[in-house]
Amino acid sequence: PNTGYGAAASGCSGSLSGTTYTTSIITAACTVTATFVDNTPPVSIITSPAALSTQNANFAVSTSDTDAGLGIDPNKCFYNVLDTTTGIYTQWQKTRVCNSASSFNVSVGPGKDCRTSGSTCQVTVYARELANNESAWYLRTYNINWNNPPVAASSCDCTMGSCQPGSSG
Repeated sequence: PNTGYGAAASGCSGSLSGTTYTTSIITAACTVTATFVDNTPPVSIITSPAALSTQNANFAVSTSDTDAGLGIDPNKCFYNVLDTTTGIYTQWQKTRVCNSASSFNVSVGPGKDCRTSGSTCQVTVYARELANNESAWYLRTYNINWNNPPVAASSCDCTMGSCQPGSSG
């Protein structure tokens, strides 16, 4: 068989060893059926946001799913979200859009997917393909901090006694 495929066979009380099918003693008409099966799992990854980036609000997760065999089953792409401080999976085996720039959203805040500020949240993606092989689970960790969101840089000259962010004096 081609790379990524295996042999499967049945019939005539036989057995398959590697790519050789051996029948028992044939005493009557019987049929042997041989097929090639896709045994290469797909690959699922998170393309954004970057690993260990700080998330202070809800964020979209982008994914890529590829398969060298029969192709990704469009109904079998999944994700999980784990709040690492509580140890709670806030999302488990949730369906997502395969190969998408905005595959799914993760909520940030008290009682949401990533619910502990100053901690981390782990997002896992995986997929199954048409031959039902499952990809390895791809994990990405994010820093969660909604208490101290980034502040936009501003400058001003306060020598005149009045200073407004973004003003020049």
